Parts: sequence; structure tokens; C-alpha cells
Amino acid sequence: MDGEGAVALVRQRVVPPRRMVVLEALTIAAFGTLLGLVSALFGAWAVGALANGAIPQYTLKIPWGTLLLVCLLSLAAGALAALVPAQRAAAMRPLEATAQA
Repeated sequence: MDGEGAVALVRQRVVPPRRMVVLEALTIAAFGTLLGLVSALFGAWAVGALANGAIPQYTLKIPWGTLLLVCLLSLAAGALAALVPAQRAAAMRPLEATAQA
């Protein structure tokens, strides 16, 4: 789709700019959360594998409730961080936004 077609879609309000910005921020927050979660779990597993035998009382216990809470808070923070840019995007006309970019 060319630039004029995208401007026409936004003008027709197929996808409101505010919603588009918030959805984009939520997508980025979700991928960041997933990457951080996988990295942390791998790190905990690696430490456990390296400490095998050195620390006899070490066991890997995953606090699923805490991880779920952290994921939800991360998504909420991503949505809140997108509110101001979303308001600015909604207030701009599409041609002005492309001229500033």
C-alpha cells in the first residue's frame, strides 16, 4: 500500500490512530516481556545446572503467580506509556504527521 492509501485508511477511521499506537505499544511490550521472561528462566536454569552439587539445597521453583503478575504489569506499563503519544497521533492530521516524519 502506498502512502496515500494509508492516509485514506486513517482518514476513513478504519483504524483510529489512538488505538493503532496503543496496540503497537502493547505488541512491543508483549515481545519484550516474553524475551525477558525466557531469558530469566534460562538464566535461573543455567545457574541451577552450574551449581549442581555445589549447593545441595538449590532447586528451581518457578513462581507462576508472580510471573503472571509481572507480565500483566508490564503490559499495563506499555499501555500507559503509549497514552500520550496516542493522544498526539489522534490530534494530528495524517498529512501533517507524514510531513514531520
